[in-house]
Amino acid sequence: MGKRAKRARTLIKKMNMLGEIPNPDVANRFGIQGEVQIEIDKREAKEAEARRLVEEAERKKREALEAKQKAEAKRKAEQAAKKKAEADAKKKAASKKKEKSPEKEK
Repeated sequence: MGKRAKRARTLIKKMNMLGEIPNPDVANRFGIQGEVQIEIDKREAKEAEARRLVEEAERKKREALEAKQKAEAKRKAEQAAKKKAEADAKKKAASKKKEKSPEKEK
């Protein structure tokens, strides 16, 4: 193994340990463009996966919030309908009572 190959290997190890990517000029000088490109692709894939996971989590959170809001709206509508039905029942009972009351007086 020649000096150039050792330097390239050392540079790749250092790059991996520090999490750095050498600039294209250095990679070209040591003949490690392929390895550097592979590292760049891996890093981009990890970042894309992280972004996808974050977006998916946000989407799930948003969907859960929307479902909760819909459930709340449905519950309020049901309560309003129930109150209206109770009010109608009271009106009918009151009107029946009024109808029966004059008959008793006669």
